[in-house]
Amino acid sequence: DTVTAAPETLAARAVARSLGESTSQVPTRLTDAITNAFANAGNLADGSNGGSGSKSTNTRTSSYSRSGSGSGAALGDGSIDISTLYDLLNQRLGEYDANFDEMMNALMDNYNMNFQSLEDAYAAALNRLGGNYSDTEALLNSSLANSQRSLEDDRTRALQEAYIARMMQEKNLADQLDAYGLSGGATESVLADMRNNYNNNRNSIEAKVQESLRDLLQQYMTNLSDARGRYNDSLLGAETNRLNAIQNLANSMSQAENNIINQRSNARAGAYEDLYNTLANLTMKGINYV
Repeated sequence: DTVTAAPETLAARAVARSLGESTSQVPTRLTDAITNAFANAGNLADGSNGGSGSKSTNTRTSSYSRSGSGSGAALGDGSIDISTLYDLLNQRLGEYDANFDEMMNALMDNYNMNFQSLEDAYAAALNRLGGNYSDTEALLNSSLANSQRSLEDDRTRALQEAYIARMMQEKNLADQLDAYGLSGGATESVLADMRNNYNNNRNSIEAKVQESLRDLLQQYMTNLSDARGRYNDSLLGAETNRLNAIQNLANSMSQAENNIINQRSNARAGAYEDLYNTLANLTMKGINYV
């Protein structure tokens, strides 16, 4: 609806003076601004400060309507155009709404900044945990490879020693047989026993190496499984901490939103209460409003 106000009238001039002193900041309540403005308007309308006021008008669009249309003039018989009061009310409500939007935008910016900080911290934690696991896995792989090479070196050395021992035994046997002039089936039997012992030694060496390799692999898999378990537990802990932090941030956001909403609701309710009280005060003072 559209209401008509006359800024050059006695009431409007009083309101303008009051607004000039109070609009730099949004007051919590409007009692002083409205009461002072209309008390001054009432005095002017009663003729205590002189002046008659101009009849020029200024049309404004208001989000609040009043009953009756009126001309917006402050009458010399002590009547005041209520549209001026509605203009002041709408101005204050507009300031409350603008302040509300500013606070909500600032709150959302703060929430987004904190949320991004949480996500950055979570990503950093994942990178750190992943790096630690990769280092552990690389260390285990290196240790396994070193142990396998060591076993292979031991195997090669043991086989070489067994072969050399066989060759020395065969040479010694040949020298002894030549010294005693022996040959034939007995010699072949002794050589067969020596070769059999050599093969048994080789098989024993291979069996020990394979057993050691199995033990190494088993220990490697156990250590790797433990490392993966700790890594997965750390990932779960990081995700749990992230979700808890996000929930706490959301709770804080919700609480702050409710506080801002309640502040605006209280301010708006106070504005309407002040309007009611001002109209009652004007009535008590015998000032009519139309």
